[in-house]
Amino acid sequence: MDTAPSLVPYSELAEATDGFSDARIVGRGGFGPVYNAEWRGTRVAIKVLDGTGLQGVREFQREVHVLFQCRHPNIVPLLSFSMEPGRSLCLLYPLMAHGALDELLRDAGRRATFDAAARLRCAIDA
Repeated sequence: MDTAPSLVPYSELAEATDGFSDARIVGRGGFGPVYNAEWRGTRVAIKVLDGTGLQGVREFQREVHVLFQCRHPNIVPLLSFSMEPGRSLCLLYPLMAHGALDELLRDAGRRATFDAAARLRCAIDA
């Protein structure tokens, strides 16, 4: 992606997640639920910041800026975001079909396909 992620209307995200249906939740991040959706023809994960944490609009804007600047093969790129007054703050990422890295590292059954050398490379890169 060569341009900055664009601001997306909250209504698009509500439609893509069937009104932020619990059936679409694929996980929970530190700030709120993460939804599986299709948005503009792409499978995405929509991270919704629930507003109960210390994350304010300024911090959210800073996070969007930093995430856009981070480009690395082991970092999921930020596609877009939503921040309408009176609505939840949202971040959109490509959906990672195999789940989160932290889950992979904790799951002994799945870890067999992710050897020690690969885990070390990810840790060093991070």
